[in-house]
Amino acid sequence: MVNISVIIPTYNRHDLLPELIESFRFVEKATKYSYEIIFSDDGSTDDTITFLKSIELLPIIILKNNHGGASHARNAALKVAKGELILFIGDDIYPNPHILNQHYEKYLSLNRKTAILGNIKWHPKLKINHLMKHITEIGGEQFSFEKMPNNELVDFRHFYTSNVSVPKKLIGNMVFDLSFDKYGYEDIEFAYRLAKKGMEIFYYPDATVYHYHSFDLEKFSRRQEAAGEMVVVFSNIHPELDNRLFKITHLRLEYEKWVKKYEDLARNIDSQSILDHIYKDIIKFENNSINEVKLSSFYSRVFMLRYELGTLSRLGYFDANMVKAFLISKFFLEYINIKVDVKDRRRYMLNKAKQYLRQFKFLRYIKSVFFDKQRTVKQVQFIDVHPGRKKIGFCKSKDTTFTFNYDLFGDNFEVIEYMLDDDAYFVNNKAVSFTELVTKYEYIWFIPENYKLPDELFANILLMVNKVKMDFILLSFMLKDMPYVAVLKEFRSNIIIASERIMANREMNFNNSLGKIVKVFHTENEQIEVMRCETFFSEYFDIKEDLSYDHKQVIIGNNAVNYSKFSEKFELNNIQNKPCIFVVSVYLFVGGVERNTIEVMEKLVDKYDFIVITLEWIAEQHGSLHYKMRDSAKCIYDFHEILDYSLYLDALKDLKNIYQPEAVWICNGSNWLCDNALEIRKVFQNIPIIDQQVYDTEAGWITRYMEKGIQSFDRFIAINRRIYDKFVNQFKIPQSKIDIIYPTLNLSKANAHLYNAEKMREKYNIPNQRKIFAFIGRMAEQKRPLLLLKLIEQINNKQDDNHFMLIGNGPLRDEVKVFIDEHNLSNVTRVDFIDDVCEVFCFLDGVIFVSEYEGLPIAILESIINSVPVLSTDVGDVKLVLDKYNGGLIFRNMSETEINSKIQDFMEFKENLEIYKQALDKNKEDIINEFSIDTISCQWNDSFERAIKHYKKR
Repeated sequence: MVNISVIIPTYNRHDLLPELIESFRFVEKATKYSYEIIFSDDGSTDDTITFLKSIELLPIIILKNNHGGASHARNAALKVAKGELILFIGDDIYPNPHILNQHYEKYLSLNRKTAILGNIKWHPKLKINHLMKHITEIGGEQFSFEKMPNNELVDFRHFYTSNVSVPKKLIGNMVFDLSFDKYGYEDIEFAYRLAKKGMEIFYYPDATVYHYHSFDLEKFSRRQEAAGEMVVVFSNIHPELDNRLFKITHLRLEYEKWVKKYEDLARNIDSQSILDHIYKDIIKFENNSINEVKLSSFYSRVFMLRYELGTLSRLGYFDANMVKAFLISKFFLEYINIKVDVKDRRRYMLNKAKQYLRQFKFLRYIKSVFFDKQRTVKQVQFIDVHPGRKKIGFCKSKDTTFTFNYDLFGDNFEVIEYMLDDDAYFVNNKAVSFTELVTKYEYIWFIPENYKLPDELFANILLMVNKVKMDFILLSFMLKDMPYVAVLKEFRSNIIIASERIMANREMNFNNSLGKIVKVFHTENEQIEVMRCETFFSEYFDIKEDLSYDHKQVIIGNNAVNYSKFSEKFELNNIQNKPCIFVVSVYLFVGGVERNTIEVMEKLVDKYDFIVITLEWIAEQHGSLHYKMRDSAKCIYDFHEILDYSLYLDALKDLKNIYQPEAVWICNGSNWLCDNALEIRKVFQNIPIIDQQVYDTEAGWITRYMEKGIQSFDRFIAINRRIYDKFVNQFKIPQSKIDIIYPTLNLSKANAHLYNAEKMREKYNIPNQRKIFAFIGRMAEQKRPLLLLKLIEQINNKQDDNHFMLIGNGPLRDEVKVFIDEHNLSNVTRVDFIDDVCEVFCFLDGVIFVSEYEGLPIAILESIINSVPVLSTDVGDVKLVLDKYNGGLIFRNMSETEINSKIQDFMEFKENLEIYKQALDKNKEDIINEFSIDTISCQWNDSFERAIKHYKKR
């Protein structure tokens, strides 16, 4: 048995590793327990691997990985680690000889949900400047050990992977999230998920290591700017932390408010020159040994400036001059020539250094993931003094009609009628006093008179109020991100309010209240108006102060209460005439996976009832396919809109009891799903799970497929032959449990020949007399649209008879737009979304895909069925399909840095367009037969039936 696994990610450290290895030889002599050292190389290009292979007499394991960052390397090491305790350290961290004894013995003395954090000091060989002293002892931007009490608990923000150990059982199947593409927060996000599982961190200063890493002002500033960007990534994954910890929404609002006031003044200011001046002054202060207190004040302010610069740029504010002007006025008002009003001046001239240091202050007496002192909202256990109440009373005027599915919802809801001119209330034509309303219903909802609400919304709200207690729910009727909400013009209908907050005159009391925001995924409607959240409360409820909000909640007043309650069972009177399948789509945004799922459901809806469950947040930039899913789904439950992650499993149990599914179809992956796969298996222990999370052989959720939870699933869908081979050869999944099912092709997208090409060119303002090539897909890292733009820029240097279209939306949308503008790519047309792609296929000469990984993109199938040739990277089964039908060409080189060969490939592709087109025309019938919805839906039905039949036999 291995007691300790030491995980060290490394990259191009051949110069430091010899001395590091010598320090581990002293560790070897002192250590009393069995251990292993896992060096996980992140694609080093120097002699790191050669040196590591030369090491003898130490229990070293060497892992070679493609370059993907420290988290990628740590995840690879976690998969092979055998130790009871996992110790994370860095490749520039030199241990004291007793480090392993210290960590392991402290672990044995504590409970099994405790991580041990050791101290980190500068290596004695380094020359320590004041900046290095500041970031570890004064400001705490790097480490904040000086503010921690020795041998006590600290919170998850101090999970420093330079010297922290965690019990392997506590980690379980968890891995570091690979969404973080720069320095910062990936370790803290990992710790946050551990904390939600009950982890505590014990600070043990005796377990000391020595950090060999020097910093200068600009180097550390860049590091802070990267951290500012990554906090946005963190917040997108865990939006519940924004209001409590990150304050990203607050910063966004602060910036937008400042721009409204001072935009005209700031336009004439060269912000970068001012920032350069500030840096020159700081360097001058460093060289002149100025008072260290003053120098630290400058450090703290400039690091916070760069941090917020990173945050705002990641949020999509690309006017760098304006953003920098705002931040300079905020942190260095004395340097900028903008006359701000007295109120702002007082606020900006507060000691920003103190504000910045305060966030690193150690807070004692841990209660849960957060400390009580950090909370802006007090936590209170909710005890209902009126047990047995109906959940919601629908309040409507007596002279309006309201239709409602009583058969489905039973006694959970009831209709209350009121007279417009007085305070009389009636239930079932019987008069009810105002006092009775409070005792009879938990919540009151003023139903809109001119807007029909779907059963799906009532089901989601009913599930929510059975699991969560809140003062009110704010409904936003479109996919709008905060600070914007989409509200009905019948303003009270946007609020579902706790009955004790309704007053006799039907006014609502929002004093010191906490509300949850729920997006209702409807399309645009004339009854809906989009406005800022604070505008809604100000205009309709006269609330003008003490209002704050984040992604999921609104807080009004300074003494709001966040209730916890005992989860109640969610029940519906479900009538079922067909077998039911749970479709866990994870996301339901505009994407190929989601479109394919909808196509299959629409074909099989006469045979199955589909209950769709989404798990993750959808941003406005993602778009939503809820409106397309509704025709084939019996109900859609958006867990992330209505529940915290901690309640997901409980909700799944309730839904299972209501709908009695015969199978569960997982259509995509997420961290929560993979982390909880074993628990999901327990919920559906007598129901088959069909898994379809994998879309590439190297990247994405396939990295989790050795884990027991996912391995316990019943059937696995490989969307191409490469994935099938990896399932069989690497993960040892029996062939009998795997189905190869390609994406389906909607034949309504195969009619480009019926469209008028000339009119469609005019519609999209596409020039004549040029070859037209399109990129079709999400603007995401995986699709590499920026690589395509670099390729287009080089092609333009050689040819001037091409025009390109980039069709799609996504997180890189703004970066794509900026690149096009900055590089003057006038022959590129960008379109966010086209519902009917035949409108462009009718005039396209070819499509280009440069994805890093894919399965088999639906857009490629739609291209070849319309006889539009394809130029693509060698991903998934794209080459197999293009070769089979002679439908295009594969790039010879996948690398992002290799552009010249791609230009040659494009030239060759362009020369042979007519050959490819003729081949596709000839093979059209065969393509339809292979990828039509009739063919693919039969394959899915066969997979469902095999899984269900196998369980019924058992």
